[in-house]
Amino acid sequence: MTRFAKAFYHAYSRGALSPTPRPMVTSLHILNFRCFRDVEMHGLKRVNILVGDNGTGKTSLLEALFLAAGASPELALRLRAFRGLVAAPAPVIQSVAPRTFFETLWRDLFYSFEQNTPINIQLVGSVPSHTRMLTISYRTARELVLPLGLGGAEVTESEPTVPLVFEWKDQAGKSDVAEAKMTTGGVQLGTVPNAIMTSFHAASMFEGNPFENANRFSQLSREKKQTPLVGAIRKEFPMIEDISVESDLGVPSLYASVRSLPQKLPLGAVSAGVSRIINVLLAVANCPGGIVMVDEVENGVYFRHFPWVWSMLLDFCREYNAQVFVTSHNQQCISSALQTVKANEDDFALVRSERRNGQATARVMTGHLLASAIQEEIEVR
Repeated sequence: MTRFAKAFYHAYSRGALSPTPRPMVTSLHILNFRCFRDVEMHGLKRVNILVGDNGTGKTSLLEALFLAAGASPELALRLRAFRGLVAAPAPVIQSVAPRTFFETLWRDLFYSFEQNTPINIQLVGSVPSHTRMLTISYRTARELVLPLGLGGAEVTESEPTVPLVFEWKDQAGKSDVAEAKMTTGGVQLGTVPNAIMTSFHAASMFEGNPFENANRFSQLSREKKQTPLVGAIRKEFPMIEDISVESDLGVPSLYASVRSLPQKLPLGAVSAGVSRIINVLLAVANCPGGIVMVDEVENGVYFRHFPWVWSMLLDFCREYNAQVFVTSHNQQCISSALQTVKANEDDFALVRSERRNGQATARVMTGHLLASAIQEEIEVR
């Protein structure tokens, strides 16, 4: 029995896979990814709150989940964009050795830039579809000499690039492989057929993709399920009377009817914070059985609305059988979850990341411990 199969069996024997399970990731094991050399987390829940100092790996945990649940190397490039690490402009690309350019795209995924050591991200879920492992490695074993800057002497134009292989395995050991490789036309990215539904919301994302949000809202509307969302928004933000999909310069977008204004406004023009909240809730509603990741959940939200946000997140996760992972630096935001956590301790977990002896680690606390810590005014960030 492989190590991966053993992990799945042990999860089953511990009761992580119940006879009538709700789909979610219950354990996460990361090797050689970003700041994590080797870290394991068990006891993940429906709503997981990630806390810790800057640079301890909160965003990296979200990214590990995103990649392991996904189906294409393209997701890694999307994460580069979220972090503000974009590809070089065409004039620079043309002056750089292909191998240097290609490997620079991926090197920060690897712990200490050790591109000879594979990345392994293992998810153990409450259902077979959420139990899978991602391995990221170069196709052939070889010495990778990567300069700190582009165009260094160590790499020449004649050196071939080696494809980066993304291999996903399910709980039965079945493998799906997608490659990222350099071609004369640029970087080519493969895909695989199986994935867990996910939605990633970077700290800098407020409105998200207007077209995507309009489609998500339209889907709810067609199913006559938009009323609870609109009603909750109206109750919490009385100036908003209604939300609808309208055409904005030919692109469908979410608009809000605002009290006292004669015309509707794009939702983002009303409030960036409200727009982000709706963006996240729509993602949960359109991700049944999936995972939604939100970096810095408090961004753009006035403190008075924090308790409502936690309550709505849990309600939507239950309604649509989804799981969320959110990061926060804001003690007031975390403390405002007290009443919701106390009433639903089994649905919450706190994941605290930190650095010990130069190593990034993470530990999971139960909803009960989280509620007790908040109640006793213990710093949990």
